[in-house]
Amino acid sequence: MTRLFSIPASCIILLVLLLACPASGADKIKLVVGGDHDNPPYEFLENGKPVGFNIELMRAVAEATGMDVEFRLGPWGKVRRDLELGKIDALAGMYYSVERNRLVDFSVPHTMVSAGLFVRKDSPIRSLGDIKGKEVIVQKGDVIHDYLKENGLTSHIITVTDPEDELRLLASGRHDCALMPSRFQGEYLRSTLGLDNIKVLNTDLPQFRYCFAVHKGNNALLYRLDEGLNILKVNGGYREIYEKWFAVYDKKTLWQTLRYYVLALALALVLCLGFLI
Repeated sequence: MTRLFSIPASCIILLVLLLACPASGADKIKLVVGGDHDNPPYEFLENGKPVGFNIELMRAVAEATGMDVEFRLGPWGKVRRDLELGKIDALAGMYYSVERNRLVDFSVPHTMVSAGLFVRKDSPIRSLGDIKGKEVIVQKGDVIHDYLKENGLTSHIITVTDPEDELRLLASGRHDCALMPSRFQGEYLRSTLGLDNIKVLNTDLPQFRYCFAVHKGNNALLYRLDEGLNILKVNGGYREIYEKWFAVYDKKTLWQTLRYYVLALALALVLCLGFLI
């Protein structure tokens, strides 16, 4: 039989070793991720270093899918433009909306977020329906800002740069309320800033989808991020990161939901006991 070609045994062994070995750090995909520099507890700078729920989650997703990640945090308006222009690859957290989906592409939601309406403790506002005609503080360019403009709940929209400014301004006695897409975030800021004269109300708005966002058309990265999220959901990594940042507020929200049922049950028991007596 005629031998068409011959490969030395040493070359075959080398090829097998190369395929079997994991990619080195130099071969990993470099992912540049933007985020808001002042958006605690999701993403913010602490002593100049990016920290927060979104940061830890994105880092874990990158590790699970063999990517290196570099974070670039800055003002929200700037990082949004950087993503739309392709100067960065992704945002660690962005609320989904139909309008935004025309400009960037979204991963599956990594968090479902409930909105919170914050008012001073002596406020007459009792529900979202009471804000019509009131001065409502929101973060400029945030999904809640878009929601108020689209739905016309009030014509008096007061915009600020950062979430902290919303609650500080409200606590100072100015304007009527602050509407935030994340009740957890408002609870976190109220606690860390020591703003004892404000409280939170339920909004009954549908939950917002909080996702990774990528430059429009970057489907390969989108699939990779979705894959990483699925891995973390299965291996428990997501739950660990979530509980680190939000467990205390989850329990508080659960009690605020259940306490009315507990009180109603207690009242029913007292009435039954009175009837028996």
